[in-house]
Amino acid sequence: MGRFRLKKILKRSRRFSFRGFLKLLRPKRDYKKFVLVVVFLLVFYPTLGLAYYELYYARGIYLPSPREYLKDQCEEHDLDFVLLDSIVYCESNWRMVKNSQSTAFGYFQILDGTEATTPMYSQGLRKYDPFTNIDMGVFLYERDSWYPWVTSKNCWWWRYQRNATALK
Repeated sequence: MGRFRLKKILKRSRRFSFRGFLKLLRPKRDYKKFVLVVVFLLVFYPTLGLAYYELYYARGIYLPSPREYLKDQCEEHDLDFVLLDSIVYCESNWRMVKNSQSTAFGYFQILDGTEATTPMYSQGLRKYDPFTNIDMGVFLYERDSWYPWVTSKNCWWWRYQRNATALK
């Protein structure tokens, strides 16, 4: 399969489509690539799914959602879940995203310099893991209150006020 054919298919449709992917895999003269991809999909894809199943569900390990994990951490440390939930919602809308204008990453949008001040960082844990990101956010909230997120206070403070009064 030549580069020209790939460019021609990609030029026809600007976005990825399954039909275009199948056209790329269609054996024309190069059967080795086609056979290799089919063997990989048949052998390794079910194996990866089975490995994931054996690691977590078959052993009875339950992985909570990040929001449930934050709620558990708030109960454990006696913190206000509604406030931390509002901060996460305004910072990242509960998505593990990187801020395009800074080094902030994750649910709590933790900066690299702020990450380096946490004990999790010295243990070798990084902000790119969802649960570690929540642990870092809880630690920062315990240590500095809401100051690390003061720039977005106009968003989360009103959300917190609305949700806190709705719960009363």
